[in-house]
Order: sequence, then structure tokens, then C-alpha cells
Amino acid sequence: MTRPLRIIGSFVVVVAAYCVYSLAAVPLIEPEDAAGDHGEITAEEREQALGSVANQRADLRRWFKDGDWELTSPKILETAQGKLLLRDYHPDRNDAHVVTLNPCTMIFLPEGQFDDEEERLRRAIVLRSPDGATLRFAEPIDIKKGQMGSKIVGGHMPGKVTIRSEQRSPGPEDDLLLLTENVTLDNDCITTPQLVEFFYGPNRGRGREMRLELTTAAEKAAQPSSGPAKTFELARDVHMRMETADGDLFMVGAKPAAPAAAADMKPASPKPPVEINCQGRLHVDLRRYVATFHERVEVVRLNPVGDSDRLTCQRLSVRFEPDPTVKTAAGDASGKGMPRLRPRYITADGNPVILDSRSNGVEARGRRLEYDVQTRSGKLLDNDEATLRQLDPATRQLREIHARELEFESDPESPSGPPRRVDARGKGWLRGSPPADPD
Repeated sequence: MTRPLRIIGSFVVVVAAYCVYSLAAVPLIEPEDAAGDHGEITAEEREQALGSVANQRADLRRWFKDGDWELTSPKILETAQGKLLLRDYHPDRNDAHVVTLNPCTMIFLPEGQFDDEEERLRRAIVLRSPDGATLRFAEPIDIKKGQMGSKIVGGHMPGKVTIRSEQRSPGPEDDLLLLTENVTLDNDCITTPQLVEFFYGPNRGRGREMRLELTTAAEKAAQPSSGPAKTFELARDVHMRMETADGDLFMVGAKPAAPAAAADMKPASPKPPVEINCQGRLHVDLRRYVATFHERVEVVRLNPVGDSDRLTCQRLSVRFEPDPTVKTAAGDASGKGMPRLRPRYITADGNPVILDSRSNGVEARGRRLEYDVQTRSGKLLDNDEATLRQLDPATRQLREIHARELEFESDPESPSGPPRRVDARGKGWLRGSPPADPD
């Protein structure tokens, strides 16, 4: 469950970077206009300019392949933070604050310290808008003279938008890819009514009607450590599928497959993937690290053997925390990167909340489920009667307990099994069989 927030966090960082991209005092590499703009130049200056352009083209092959327009003599605006590529630009004749770039590609280079330049280039984030972008700056602009507004305060990308990055690892396990279209920026809010799809290594998700609220200048001044964005929201049709390497939503684990013979020993199988769907909105508080799913929420663990486990509720809230076992990466020394997170606490509300773990014969029902992922303990509550049932797969005996509050704890020696301890509070009843006589 670390993955959803990391996926969203990566998306937030790049879109926020786009909207605050500062292009003050940048050189425009445009050899064909050099003479007209700067008068007579020497042969040495011309040679240096052509060499600079050739180096730029070679650098761009790091991110683009033959046939991409970015390798066919684009105009390039450069800053320490990255590159802005375009083929044509059209200043608005009636508004000196507005310019249209067509097409438009942005390359954001991360800040901080890295083992080598290859790592820094690999972690660059590339945003492509082949149908161009219309941007409004806070101050008048003149691209030809390298005069750009200090801040982008509005903009529109009318066509398809692609965001990608190879991230930290040289392999595909953490590659980032995001697809959407028709993106609008209005001061400190970025929106699109269209479908947003995102992929992070083997994980993926989608949803419609994105809204991203950015940190305002006043908020940043009051709290310099604030990140680039405050909240991220998808209004409907939310679906996520991810590999659960860092925690589990379920209070009972998936039953492991039978062990292989010694001669056939293979590396341990990864945990089964989890899918989350909701009919309402997904709201992510990027400051408190809380992701909340609304309306007809369904969480399904796709077990490799037997039936899938399922949790249904009306609202699911997942609180994350920085993982204390992972040191801050060198590339995040600036403090601007998103920390490695792990799920800490889960709250499910509904009428009822139902957990059906058929892989372990466990069923739980109540109006509220609270679960500490790291300690694997929690509570099941109901104003009337919360219920916990277990069908022993070996004896087929049914055990169940009913009470207003059930507090449970997993067995650390067998985390994939049913709770090892259940405490009941309030009026209720218990049904089960006594242990078999060892004699």
C-alpha cells in the first residue's frame, strides 16, 4: 500500500514543477535567428554556437528516439532546473503575458547530490505535450530576448499529455508513466476532466476529473519546508492495482502456497497484488500523508491459491508515515523529494464494513474497522454488534464472537493466519468448541 501515495506523489511533483517552472534570463538556442538578433558575429562565435547546438542534440538522445520531433532541430530554453523544448512560439498580440508554444516538451532535472551524472539524467522527468501549451505569466514576456515571467499563473495543454521518468533504478521496476489530456492551470490549481492513467513499475491506476491544489506563495513563505502541492483528488471511477511489498490492508494474511520440494526450491513468491476500486472520489492529503477513498469502496487481494480476500466499506482511509528503515536518498538531500513511505494506519467505515478472507475462513462485520498495519493489531466496532467468525479449514468447526467492540492481534509467528487474540467489550456472546482432549 506504499505504492498509491508514491505514484500520486510522483505525479504531483512533476505537474507542480511545470506550473512553477521559472525561466528567468535563459538563452534561446536558435541558430537561424542569431544574425538578425545580435548583428555581426565572428566565425569563432558561429563555430561555438553550432558546437553547442550539436551537443544539445546529443544530450537529447538520452530521452528521445529517432523520429521524435525533439531531435529535429527544436528551439531549446535552458535553466539549471531543466530544459524547455519547442518548435514554434506565438506571443499573444493582445496580451504581453501570454505565449503559445507548439509543440512543447519540458525536461525537469532533479536537484541534489548523485553518485554520477548518469543517475541524475535517469531521474529526469519528461513532460510532453505534442499539441502545445498556452501559458500565462505573472509578468510580460519576450522569449526571443530571453525575458520570461517569474511565474506561470495560468495555462492550458489542450491535447494529450505524457509524463515519464526512469526514476532511481536503471531497471523498469520504478519507471513512471502518466497519461492524460486537456490540462488546465488556474493560479494554484491544476485540473483536467479527462481520464488520468498512471503506471509506477508494475503498479497502475486510473481515475477521472483530477484536481491538484498547489502550495501558495504565502503558504510557502510561512512554511518554507512545504511541498509543491497540498491535495490531490480524482473525483470518480478510481481504480488501482499494486504489488504489496511494504504492508497489507488485511488483518489476516493470504494463505501461502504449499512449499516446493528441496530440489525445486525457488525464491519466495511476491505477495499477491491488491486492487482498490471506489465509485466516489479519492482524496490525498499530501502534507499529512493520508489517502481516502469514498463510496462503495472495494479492496480485493488476488491470492495465487484459492479465493480472493475482499474488504468492502463506504470510506477507506490509509495513513502513511516515512519509513524509518530507509535512509534519505542522496538525490533527495535538498529535502524536495518525496520520502519513502509505508502504510501505518487504516480506518474503514460503512454500514456495514465487511472483511471476507476466504483464504483463512475468517469473516468480520461491523461499522468501523481500525487497523495498525505495522503492529498487525486493531479494533472492530459497531453500535449494536460487531461480529468475527472463523471456520477452521481442518475441522470445519465454526467459532464466532459478537460484541460492540472487538480488539484483535495477529500471531507474529503466523501472520498469515487468523488473529491469535480477541478481546470483547460490551454486551455480546461467544460460540465455539473447547480444545480437544490431548488424551
